[in-house]
Formats: sequence, structure tokens, C-alpha cells
Amino acid sequence: MTSGKVITSVLHRVQRGHGRGYVEQAPRDPVERPARVAVMLALAHKIREAITQHLDLLRLAPDL
Repeated sequence: MTSGKVITSVLHRVQRGHGRGYVEQAPRDPVERPARVAVMLALAHKIREAITQHLDLLRLAPDL
């Protein structure tokens, strides 16, 4: 007969991408981020402002 040792520990199941695994420490709460559509809308507003500034330069007098 073999005498083995039993090791006990608390494991937490985690998922990263497509992989799954177990870790000893509990994972931290997920970071809350703005929705992707909100980020894209903010970017669109910044691009529009920049384009508007460039188009306003066309209104200047040609001799400038």
C-alpha cells in the first residue's frame, strides 16, 4: 500500500479569453468600462470637430 498525502485548498474558477483554469486567489471585480458604442461616438465627435476646424480655414480670404 502506498501512503499518500491529501492536500486541500480553495480554488476559484476563472475564464480568460477562450481558456479556463483555476487560481488560488479570488479574482478581482471586473473593471467597468464605457460601452464600445459610447467610445466610438466620442471619437466621432472629436473627428468632426477637427474636420470642422480645417474646413473653416477654407473660408478665409484667399490673399491671407
